Amino acid sequence: MEVKDETLDEFLERLEARHHEELERVRLQYVERIRQSEWARVKAETKFERLEETLFDLQEASGKGVYQLVEEVSAIRQTFETMQNDAKHELESLRNECQVYEVELARKQRKLELLHQSGSYKLGKIMATGLKSWQGAIRMPVELVRLWRERGAKQTSISRVGASRNSGNVEKDTTSGKVLAPDFDMERTLAEQGSKAVEAFIAHQFERQVDAASALTRLARLVVRCDREEGIRLAKKATELDPRPFRQKWLGFMLFDAGNLLDAHSQLSSLPTGTGMNASEQNKAHYIAGCARLLETPLVVAQPPEAPAYDVIPGRVLYVASSSRPYHTTGYTSRTHGIVKAIAEHGQDILCVTRPGYPDDRPDGVAGVEHCYDVIEHDGVRYQALEGPHRRKRPLDEYLTESAEIIARKATEERSALIHAASNYEAALPALMAARQLGIPFVYEVRGLWEYTAASRLPGWEETERFALDKGLESLVVQHADRILTLTSALADELQKRGARPERISLAENAIDPQQFQPHQRNLELAGRLGLQDDDFVIGYAGSIVGYEGLDDLITAFGELLPRQHRAKLLIVGDGNALAGLRQQVQAAGLEERVSFTGRVSPDLVPEYLSLVDAIVLPRKPFTVCELVSPLKPFEAMAMEIPLVVSDVAALREISHDGRTALLHQAGNPTDLAASLERLMTEPELVASLVQEARQLVNTRHIWSQVTEGIVECYQQFGAAESTS
Repeated sequence: MEVKDETLDEFLERLEARHHEELERVRLQYVERIRQSEWARVKAETKFERLEETLFDLQEASGKGVYQLVEEVSAIRQTFETMQNDAKHELESLRNECQVYEVELARKQRKLELLHQSGSYKLGKIMATGLKSWQGAIRMPVELVRLWRERGAKQTSISRVGASRNSGNVEKDTTSGKVLAPDFDMERTLAEQGSKAVEAFIAHQFERQVDAASALTRLARLVVRCDREEGIRLAKKATELDPRPFRQKWLGFMLFDAGNLLDAHSQLSSLPTGTGMNASEQNKAHYIAGCARLLETPLVVAQPPEAPAYDVIPGRVLYVASSSRPYHTTGYTSRTHGIVKAIAEHGQDILCVTRPGYPDDRPDGVAGVEHCYDVIEHDGVRYQALEGPHRRKRPLDEYLTESAEIIARKATEERSALIHAASNYEAALPALMAARQLGIPFVYEVRGLWEYTAASRLPGWEETERFALDKGLESLVVQHADRILTLTSALADELQKRGARPERISLAENAIDPQQFQPHQRNLELAGRLGLQDDDFVIGYAGSIVGYEGLDDLITAFGELLPRQHRAKLLIVGDGNALAGLRQQVQAAGLEERVSFTGRVSPDLVPEYLSLVDAIVLPRKPFTVCELVSPLKPFEAMAMEIPLVVSDVAALREISHDGRTALLHQAGNPTDLAASLERLMTEPELVASLVQEARQLVNTRHIWSQVTEGIVECYQQFGAAESTS
């Protein structure tokens, strides 16, 4: 009998032919790129030789008159040498790519060989041959028995091969001396065996030091994310193997990114003369130099004059923020807007300016909003962006002092009676320096300690010089502020440890606009688009998708809850650097049908999404930043009468009463979180009690008009407020 369709043999032969054609095409592309680069280098050298001959002839003909031409040719020589170095680096890169291609080709060939040797392939071949003719069918049982015996004989060798691999043995190609590693995956090997195993593999794999240095560079970038010291060690080893200027430069920038300020500055300062840097690298090097100077020689805050430098206008306040609407819509800018608007409604003449250089130095702003340096009014609040230097394109010490002069000029123009600044020190320290120069009071509103936010993402960050610098500059501001406003008692305690006087600290807790957040009717159209049914119990989160929010714990808890409560669904609204990992976690757990990610949504639409949820979860990790700083999100949920489940970190514990306004679970404990969620799903009387008391708490303590009463009283103590009586 005959089979008209393509046989397995024919299919495999065609697949193998296509595979070889593709690999050959890629190889020819790399060869052509190398040939073109070599040809360009030869042409440049030939032109330069001809130029030198022409110069010699001109020197013979005109003597001293040729000196100017000599200088021009000297400049051309330097340009040529730069081009030549760039060409060499490009050639080196291409050679590395070719070597990667060769390894990939060996891997593919080895994979093809393994396929041909596999039992499934041989079985398929026997079956295909047996179906071609009666003779093949007759031989099929014999071939199957032979395959069975062959497979049995191999079973004993498999364990030996596995033991050999586990012991770290590497098979070498005796003809080329290269290490065979067809299935090597650096990230996977790093996760499973650690950096030492990958480092050992690199030592065996690459004969040339420059190739080993390139591999170690890649490894260092991966390792430094979770082990700062090990990543630095690998980076230094890579530079020792290949000490060319471009790699020394990379080491300097990596040291800075890893938190080592002084070593980074020293490394960059000692680069060989003529080491090329693009504009971005030059800006970063200057910034690092300024940071190093501030670390070694801290700024000194001047004593204020006995009287203000101008006649102040009572009640006129200059509010300095790090960012603002309409350029950014975040929790930070929402608090700024709520506070400034409420202060204005209390009768104060307040202008909100942003630190000099903003928003031009923030590429992540709201799309379509044109940058403007005039005073603009947005929802009852007057905003103005101040022109100034880019905070990352100048040395940090110079940025701070220049920004102080700009803020001082603005305060003088406004005849401000007081300067009120919000986190962090990039806005607050220049504002403090301006207030001291002008002899007017300074109020610092500490919304968080951003060095601890960085530490939540980077293990070991609290031991770095960059952490020490950020902490030192923040501490400098709180030590000299005339009054400090902050979010939580835990944060107030931390500021006292940094030298703030207790009598100068007051709480200005987070709050909401009651007109914006109210119980919301369910958006049925949106629910339909998201695949949510009427009988689903939707557990929700809305906010930044970052590591310290603990959303991985929420997904784990949801996986534990689902077998017991089949109605549960999870809706995660927002975007951030942890989103990709959460999607992978959901996929690995097989929860794709029950978990929805919306990605970034407009802030105006957040209440519509919250209208779909039956519970809001804030499972923050037990990190320092979470212990100190409270978010706006709990108050938004309370105002909308959505029951809350929050972790028991200090900042959330301070604003939530367990069993009364929210349910608290042990931070970092998914099982405890799952138990709290199950209580909300099975105890409707508890839910009714929670939402009623939570809304009452918000209405009596967490409205912006209430919070700002204390701020205006603070202004009055300095004689800087307009009387509201």
